[in-house]
Amino acid sequence: MRRCVLLLLLLCVLPASAQVIDSFHVTLEIHDEGVVAVTERIAVRFDVGRRGIFREIPLASTLPTGERFRVRATVDSVLANGASVPVRETTESGYLVLRIGDPNRLVRGTVNYTIAYRIERALRRYDDEVELYWNAIGHEWEMPIRAVTVEVRVPDGLDEEHVDVVGFQGIVGSREPFHLTWDDGLLVGKTERLNPGEGITVGVR
Repeated sequence: MRRCVLLLLLLCVLPASAQVIDSFHVTLEIHDEGVVAVTERIAVRFDVGRRGIFREIPLASTLPTGERFRVRATVDSVLANGASVPVRETTESGYLVLRIGDPNRLVRGTVNYTIAYRIERALRRYDDEVELYWNAIGHEWEMPIRAVTVEVRVPDGLDEEHVDVVGFQGIVGSREPFHLTWDDGLLVGKTERLNPGEGITVGVR
């Protein structure tokens, strides 16, 4: 009986710690026509067999001013270890939900996912300025992220003299700074760990 209880406890505990994101690298490219091209490279380590991951892309966002706006998201490609992978797209509670993985096949170990999509209507105009305020790393992840890199590419002709940047990391509403610096024409920021439910927000104006 004691062995059965111990086994049941292990089965209850294991799923919560069975996967971790070893690295999350996201690139945001702000195009002249107002489209933001997003590329996410996510290395997920599965300690038990899983079918894949869920990726939730918000279709509605709220600015610090309280202003709400909706965007349109179009997925261009999803890869797992460099190869195409089955993806099921649904819209649920204001999110575009991607169920990534073969429903008939379990994966284990490290899987490198690459998700490329485009966001329309994410840029807000204020007089003669335009701003992108976006969750580069969403707060929806239920697993820890051990290493994060965020890159932002602004339209040609803009540099640090013409761009204001802010960044925050942590739970929703956190004001803990996330620092982005210029590196060869790109804005780049890094952090070593995010806990489940923590994310990164960037504002580029």
